[in-house]
Amino acid sequence: MPSSFRLLIYGVLLVGLTSCKKQLSVHEKLQGHWHVSNDHYNVSLDIEDSIVTFNKYSLISFSSPEKFDLYDSSKVPALPFYCGCGSAILPVVKEFQIIGDSLFCTDDTLKFCSAFTPLKFVRGDLRICKRDHVFAGHAEYLVLEHFPDKEKVANTLNEIAQQYLTTSLLIAYAVDTTQFGSKPKILAGDIFVELVDVKRYLNEWVQTAQEPVNVALIIDQRVPRSFVNEVMDEIHKTNFNEIYQLVEYDNGSKLGYELIERKPTVSIR
Repeated sequence: MPSSFRLLIYGVLLVGLTSCKKQLSVHEKLQGHWHVSNDHYNVSLDIEDSIVTFNKYSLISFSSPEKFDLYDSSKVPALPFYCGCGSAILPVVKEFQIIGDSLFCTDDTLKFCSAFTPLKFVRGDLRICKRDHVFAGHAEYLVLEHFPDKEKVANTLNEIAQQYLTTSLLIAYAVDTTQFGSKPKILAGDIFVELVDVKRYLNEWVQTAQEPVNVALIIDQRVPRSFVNEVMDEIHKTNFNEIYQLVEYDNGSKLGYELIERKPTVSIR
C-alpha cells in the first residue's frame, strides 16, 4: 500500500475519532464543587444534575442548606447566587464563560445591585477543602484539625437540637498566637471568652430558652485534658441538658457529634 494512501486512511480515522469525542455541554461543565467570593461574602456551592446547593457543611450553624434550580423557566443555563448586599437571590446569571477552573460572569443583571462587586467562581476539590467549609470562619481564629476517632456514626447538630436549644463552644489554639497568645482559647459564638466567662455565657442561653440547653463542644485534641476539664467544670455549674463532643468517624472522612454526658435535671448553682 502506497505511503500516501496509508497517510490518507490514518487521517480519516483520526478525524473520525476526534469528531466522536464527547463535547461537554454547559450543564455538564457546571457540575461539581465551586468556591464563590467577592468583597461581601465567601461561600461554597455544589452543582449536582440541575440543583445548586449552598453551604451545607457547617457544624456550627443550624441553617439548612439552600437549594435552587440550575435552569430557569426557559431552560437557559443559569447560576443562582446571593446578591452582594444580602437582600435577594438573583438566579439569572445566564452569560458566563468557563476557563480552566474558573467561571467568569458577564450578565448585566448583576449591575442592578448597588453593593455588587465582581463574583469570583473557582472550582475546588471537595475531598481536600471540605473540612475548611465545615468550620466556616472559625478556622480563621482557631487551629481545628485533630478530633477523636470513632467507628460509629455520630449525630448532626440539627439532630441534637431538635428538643433543646444548643450552643457551641470551640476549644483550641489560636491561629494568631502573636495577638492571642500560645495558651488554649475558648471561642463562644464569634468571640473569645475566658474560662470564668463560660458559666455566664451558657446561663444567657438558659435564660433565653427558659429550660436546660445542650452544649456542643469542638475540641482540638492537642489541647491539654486539664484545660478541657476546667471548661467542663464551668459547664457543670449551669443548667445543661446534654453535652456533645465533635468526633471523626468512617476512618476520619466524616465529622459529627457524640453524646458524652447527660444530666436532665440539674439546678443552677
